[in-house]
Amino acid sequence: MRQTFRRQKQHKDETLIRKGLVCLLALVMVVSGYKALSTFLELHSEDKANDELIKILEEAASVELVELEAKPSAEPVDPIATEAAVEAPEPYMPARNVGYAKLKEMNSDFYGWLAIDGTKINYPVMSNPKDGQYYLRKAFDKQYSLSGSLFTDYRCTAGGGNLIIYGHHMKNGTMFGSLPNYAKQYFYDAHKTIKFDTLQANGTYEVMAAFYGKVYKSGEDGLRYYNYYDLSDPAVFDEYVKAAMEISVIKTGVEASYGDQLLTLSTCSYHTDDGRFVVIAKKVK
Repeated sequence: MRQTFRRQKQHKDETLIRKGLVCLLALVMVVSGYKALSTFLELHSEDKANDELIKILEEAASVELVELEAKPSAEPVDPIATEAAVEAPEPYMPARNVGYAKLKEMNSDFYGWLAIDGTKINYPVMSNPKDGQYYLRKAFDKQYSLSGSLFTDYRCTAGGGNLIIYGHHMKNGTMFGSLPNYAKQYFYDAHKTIKFDTLQANGTYEVMAAFYGKVYKSGEDGLRYYNYYDLSDPAVFDEYVKAAMEISVIKTGVEASYGDQLLTLSTCSYHTDDGRFVVIAKKVK
C-alpha cells in the first residue's frame, strides 16, 4: 500500500510540475508577445512622427513654390522654360530650405536632412556638440526613442572635409537599417546617390565605397574610419580614401581627390563584436 501511495504521490507531483511548466511557458509567451507588440507600436509611432516632419518640409516647399510662381517678374520670361521648371521641379529644390528653417526653429540641434531614394532613409540629421551621444536614443523632439535619430560626429567641423553620420541598424529597416544593403553590388547599382541638405546648401553625393569594419581595440589593425573626421591635410585625405577603397566590398569606379567633400555613414553590423558597416560618398553637386 505504501508503494501505491508513493506512486500516486509521484504521479501527482509530476502532474503539478507539468502544469507549472505549462503555466510558466504561457507566461513567457504572453510577456514576449506584449514586449513585441509594445516595440511594434513604439516604432510605428516613431515612423509617424518622422512623417510629420516630412509633411512640414513638403508643405513649406509647396507654399514657397506658389509664392515664387505668383511673384511678378520685371524681366521677360520664357514660357517654355517656366513651364518645364514647374512640371519637373528638383526633389530637393531650394524651396525646401524654408522647411529646414522651420525645423531649426523647432529644434536648434537640427543640422540637415539625409535621404536615399528607394529606401526608408529619409530623416533629419541632428548635431549636439555638447553631448555626442545625445541623440542615440532620442527623437527630433528630444524625447526617448528606441530608434533614436541620425546624428553627426561632434568632432566634425565645416572645414574638415568629412561629415560622419551615425544611425541605428533597426531590424524593421528604419534609420540606417537598410544601409548594409550596400554590401550587395546590385543594391549599389540601383542606389548610387545620396541626398544630403543643410540649411546652407543642398547636396547630392555619389557613393564611392562600402565596407565592413568595427570599433578597434588598442593594438588591433584596421581602418578606424571614425577618427578621420578631419581631412584638411592632403596626406590624411589620401590615406583615408585609399584605405576605404581597398576594403570596399563593392566596385563603384568613383574616385575622390583632395578638396572633395565626403560623407561617411556608419551603422552597427553583426558580423563581429562591435561590428560596423560604413558607406562613403563624395559630393558631386
